[in-house]
Order: sequence, then C-alpha cells, then structure tokens
Amino acid sequence: MWGDPEPDPGGQPSTSISRELTDLKSQNEQQQVLIAQLKEMLRKEQSNVPQEKVEEYIQTLSKVTAKKSQSRKDELGTDKTISVDSNKKINLLKQQLEENKAKLAERGKSQKGIAELVSQLQAQLMEPPQQTSTIPISVLDKPVGYSKNTSQEELYNILLKREGRISELVNKTQKQEATIMDLQENLKEKDQVIEARTKAITLMTDSLSKKGKDTLDALDDTKEQMRNMQEDFVKLEEKMKLRQKALLNDLKSKNLEITELQEHMQQFENENKSLSETMNDLRKSLDTALSDCKGYAEKNAELEKSLQEVTEELNRLKNTGSYTVTASEKADKEIAKLKKQLEESNKNMIKIKAQSKSKIKELTKNIETFKKVSDTNALIVQLQAENRKLSEKIAELEEEKGNLQLKMVESTSSMKDSECPDCKCIQEKLDSQNDELSEKDKVILLLENDILSLKEQLTSLTHLKSSQVTSEMKSVQIEEQLDLLESENVKLKENIEILNREKEELNQRIEELVSEKQDINSKLESYIQENMELIDKLEKLSAEKVSSAESIEIVEGLTQQEKLELAAYEKIIEEPHKEAEAEATPTLEMQESTEGLETTQDLNESVIQLSEESTELLERIELFNSERKEVMGKMEQLKEENNILSMKISEVENNRDILAETYEQLQNEKEKLQQDNEKLKKQVEILESASGNQRLPKAAG
Repeated sequence: MWGDPEPDPGGQPSTSISRELTDLKSQNEQQQVLIAQLKEMLRKEQSNVPQEKVEEYIQTLSKVTAKKSQSRKDELGTDKTISVDSNKKINLLKQQLEENKAKLAERGKSQKGIAELVSQLQAQLMEPPQQTSTIPISVLDKPVGYSKNTSQEELYNILLKREGRISELVNKTQKQEATIMDLQENLKEKDQVIEARTKAITLMTDSLSKKGKDTLDALDDTKEQMRNMQEDFVKLEEKMKLRQKALLNDLKSKNLEITELQEHMQQFENENKSLSETMNDLRKSLDTALSDCKGYAEKNAELEKSLQEVTEELNRLKNTGSYTVTASEKADKEIAKLKKQLEESNKNMIKIKAQSKSKIKELTKNIETFKKVSDTNALIVQLQAENRKLSEKIAELEEEKGNLQLKMVESTSSMKDSECPDCKCIQEKLDSQNDELSEKDKVILLLENDILSLKEQLTSLTHLKSSQVTSEMKSVQIEEQLDLLESENVKLKENIEILNREKEELNQRIEELVSEKQDINSKLESYIQENMELIDKLEKLSAEKVSSAESIEIVEGLTQQEKLELAAYEKIIEEPHKEAEAEATPTLEMQESTEGLETTQDLNESVIQLSEESTELLERIELFNSERKEVMGKMEQLKEENNILSMKISEVENNRDILAETYEQLQNEKEKLQQDNEKLKKQVEILESASGNQRLPKAAG
C-alpha cells in the first residue's frame, strides 16, 4: 500500500472517513435504540408498580439511604450536611429548576445550531465523495487538508490522527456507556424509592381510609347517641308531665282536705257555741235551784216559829194542868206517831248526809278539775258556797230535830203528869207540823235530784271543756299544718314554674342542638363526599407516573447526592458542546437534553400541582379536624347538661318523696281528727239527750 504511487492519494482517506461516519452512525443508532429501550423499561416500571411486599421496599429504601450516606461521605468528606426545612427545600429546588430552565433554553438554542450543522454534515455525507472537501473546517475540528500533492507520510499522519481520534471517540462512547449504566442504576434506585414511596402512600391512603371509616363510625355512634338523647329527653318530658299532673292532683286533694278541715272547724265552733248556750241554761237552772233552797229555808224558819209557839202552849198547859186522861192517851198516841216520823226523818237525814258527803267529795274533785278552766271558775265558786250553805242548813235542821225530840220527850213527860185542856189544837198543830215535815222531805228529795243532775251536768261540762280544749289545740295544730301546707303549696307552685321554665329552656336548647346537628350532619356528608373524591384522586394519582404524595416526597427527598449527580450530568451534557469534532455525540446529548427539558418541565408542573393539591388537602383535613373537635366539645356539653338534668330530677324525686311522707302523716292526723270528731259528736248527742230528759220532768213539775 505504501509502495503504490499510482492511485489517487485522496481516495483512501475519503473512504476511511466515510467508514468512520458509518460506524458512528451505527453506534448512534444503537445508542438511540438502547435509550428507547431504557425509556420503555422506565415507563413500564412506572406504570406497572408492584403493590406487594412493603417490607422489601422498606429494606430497599434503607439500603438506598445507606448507599447515599456512603456516597456522601466519600464525595463530600468533611462537608457537613445542612438540614433545611421541607418548604425551604422546595423553594430552593424551584429556584434551581428555574435556573436550569434558563440554562437549558440557552443550551437548546446552541443545540439547535449544532443540529443544523449535523443536518448539513449528514447531507454532505450523502453527497458523492468529490464534494466532501466542501465541509467547513470548523465542524471537523480543524481537519488537516490534503491534496494530490500531499505525501504519503502526511497521509499516514492524518490516518494516525484519525485513528487516535476514533480511539478517543471510542473511549468517550465507553465513558458515556458507563455514565448511562450509572444513570440506569440511579434510575433503578429511584424507581425502587418511588415504588417504596408509592407503597408508603398506599399505606397512608389505607390509613386515611381507615380513619375516614373510623370517623364515619364515630359519627354513626354520635348519631345514635343523639337519638338516644332525644328519646331520653322525650321520656323525661313525659315523666315530668306525669309528675306535674300527680302534683296538681295532690294539690287539689290537699285543697279539698283544707276545705273539709275548715268546715270541721266551723262545726266545732258551732258546737262550742251550743255548749256555751247549754252552760248558760245550766247556770239559770242553778239560780232557780238556789232560789228554791232559799224558799225552803224560809219555810223551815216558819216551822221553827210554829214549834216554838207549840212549845209555849205546852208550857202554858203544864202550868194550868187542865187536861184529861183521855186527852193524855190521845197525846201519847200522837207522840208515838211523831216519834216514828222523827225516826224516819232521822233516817232520811242520815241518808241525805251520806249522799251529800259523797256528792260534796265528787263536787270537790270536779271543782279541782274545773279550776283549770277559766270560764267555769265562777260557777264552781258559787256551787261551793251553795254546798256549804246546804251543809250548814242540814246541820241546823239536825239540831232543830234534836231540839224537837227533846221538846217532845219533855212534852210527853209533862203530859203524863198533867192533862192538856187544849188537845185538839195541839193535835192540829202536830198534824200541820207532820205535813210540813213530809213536805220538807219531798223538798229534800227534789234538791238531791237537782244536785245529782247538776253533778252530771258538771261532769259533762268538764268533759266538754276538756274536749273543747283538746279540739282547740288540735285546731291550732291543724291551722299550723294548714299554714305549712299552704307555704309548701306556694313553694311547689314556684318549683313547678321554675321547672316549666327550665323545660322550655331545655326544649329551646334541644331545638338548637337538633338544628346544629342537622348542619353538622350536612357538613359531615359534604366532607365525606369530598374525602371520598380526594381518595379517588389519590388512587388515580398513585396509578399515574408520579402520585401527589410521591412527587412531594421526591421533591422534599432530594439530597445533596442527587444534586451532585445532577451537576455531574450537566457537566457531561456541557462536554459535547466543547467537543464539536464528533458528529454523533451532539445528537445523543441533544436528545438527552431535550428529554431532560421535557422531564424537568413535567416535573415542575407536577410539583406545582401537587403542592397546591397537598395544601388544599391539608387545609381540608385541618377544617375537618377543627369541626370534629367542635362536635366533640358540643357532645361533652350535652353530656354535662344531661348530668345536671339527672341531678335536678333526683332532687325533684327526693322532694316528691318528702311531700308524699308529709301527705301520709297529714292523712293519718286527719283520720285521728275524724275519730275525735265522731267521739265528740256522740258525747254531744248524749249530753243533749240527757239535758232534754232533765228538762221534761221540770216542765211536768
């Protein structure tokens, strides 16, 4: 080859260049095919994310984080990791993305020029080999020109340079393949991270759905509790109504009892008036008896005078001594009769004394009992004085009887000694005296009967007075109890009014709570619908390339290693711009840069959308939590109000029990009073019958 001087020296280099270009084209095509396959693999992996085995993804995440930490230590060394908040990271990433957009726009412009040059080169390559010399020198990286006059050594040097250039390009292609492999590994790692994060997001969505279900269950429980509360309120209202009715019935019955007791009090007052009238009648009868006693005393005085006259006449007869034996016999008979009459009168007087003593004792006892009563004190004093007078008169009569007996004995002895001429007149006087004595006996019997009736009346009066005192005491007690009942009635009415007011307030409160419950239920339903829609959106986003939570976490999870990888990738992209000799490398870098631009733009848009959606989701979640807290607070308030109502109901029940006990006590006292009233009525009837029986013989006399 070196020894043939005849062939055209420019043919061999043109063929070698064409071969090199064909090789480069083939390599570019192979690389494009590989890139397309990688893209398809990435799309398949992103679309068909396996949703199983969360633990494996967590392990891969831990491994990736360990690798990243090791790479950070290797690359950065002693550089300290700066912890920045998620919001600051997002802002910094946005700024970097905007800067990258500007740089990529500038690079795009330059790459467009390079693309035009590549198209021109491809057109020239497709032309015949004679026109290859027309390619600009700047594009071929200052190639060494040759012509027919160039020597073989120069051509050999050119070939050596081209071979060196080819070796350099091969090395660059190998380096690019290595970078592609690294990028593939990084993509795989990122895919694993994305898969793990999608799993975490699915878990989060599951937890959110569970929380939603729990909230729905809690809402159902609250609804049931509210229904139970409403039923309890209705039951309490019914109970309160029944209690009010019972209390009103008790009040009516107590008012009736009060009216009955007032009627009984009026009856007692009327009976007291009638008893006072009977007392006045008894006083009048006592006055008449005293006047009769005075008349009998006057008659006794007249009889004493007549006896004195008889004794004087007897003395005269003794002095004269003019009477016969027959007259003396008659006088003896008459004297014997008079003795018998005196003995009978003495017996009667003894009986009367014994009866009067027993009656006096009874009267003293009754007087001691009647001393307590203020109204009968005067009558008792009068009766005591009359009893004393009667006892004195009885003693005087006994003395007179004794004197008469002595006189009769003397007269009999004197008549035995001497006869009386005037026997007839003496006998007449004796007959008159006997008649007067019999009349006195009758009067004494009448007086004894009157005394007995007076004693009975006194005993009845004592019983009446004692019963009157007891009835007055009981009436006072009943009046006090009536006052207490009236005060309790007023208190009960006030309590009923207060309970009615509280009931109205509670009804208003219940209505307000029902309206609030309806509003809360409508809000909860709307929030549940929104929550379901958001869950659907999250599921759809998780099924897409990058879900909302994934993108946020990916953007937040960009570490310094990824930033360094991006910087290295940018340097790799910048190298082909400086090396314009190669024709295939710019096309690859252009494609990668354009794909990077598209991906970065898509990422920016998705990041913005996801950030907005995440903020909206957070705001809605916060609103839902705040409203849930409000609902729980209202439920606690309702529970407290329930407890207060139960306390009030227990107090009302205690008051009801106390009132029932007092009512039972009053009923027992009422029964006792009724029994006492019946007893008093019986006693009054007995007294009235006795007083009527006493008045009948007096009227007959």
